[in-house]
This record gives sequence, C-alpha cells and structure tokens, in this order.
Amino acid sequence: MKRTYELVVIFDPKPETEVREERIKLFEKLLQEKTTLLKPEEVWGKRKLAYPIKKRMEGIYILWTFEAEPAQIEAINNYIHYEEIILRSMAIVVTKKKLTRMNTEA
Repeated sequence: MKRTYELVVIFDPKPETEVREERIKLFEKLLQEKTTLLKPEEVWGKRKLAYPIKKRMEGIYILWTFEAEPAQIEAINNYIHYEEIILRSMAIVVTKKKLTRMNTEA
C-alpha cells in the first residue's frame, strides 16, 4: 500500500558546488525511479546545525514529498546510509490531515 512521505535530507556543504549539485541530482533521480514525486523539491538552504554532525556545523536542507511503498523507503535509506555527502535524513509518513492541508494550499 502506497503512503505519502516527507523526506528531509541534510547535505554536507563542504564539497564544491558542482560536486554537491551532481550528487543531489543523482539522489533525486533515485527518488524518481523508486517513488512518485508529489511536489518539486523544497530547498531550505544552508542552516546552522544544533550540534556537530560528522564534524560539520552547517548543512544544506532539502525536503521532498512523495508516494512510495514501505520497501522502497528501505531502499532509499540504504542508499542514504552509504552516501558520504548526506549528513542526516528523516522520512515521515504524512497524515491524512496534513495531506488535505497541503492539497488546499497548492
């Protein structure tokens, strides 16, 4: 059963812009292959972290909203685990209430 998810990923800001953008595009391509994207990515930009992650004090935040099977989320998490440029990520299931609110805002 497909569910709607929001995935926030914090990318390392240290690699050169071209390298980072290439890695982000590869990650988005993986999302397009494994899921149905509902909204374009939301780039929240570079933000200060509350505590160091992998010796970094800043990260670039990007949010994706998509539909996927739970098994596909597992595959995405496996990719994230081995990708060095990703500092942290979190995927949550969107509730029906929030989904309704998102649809009325669009």
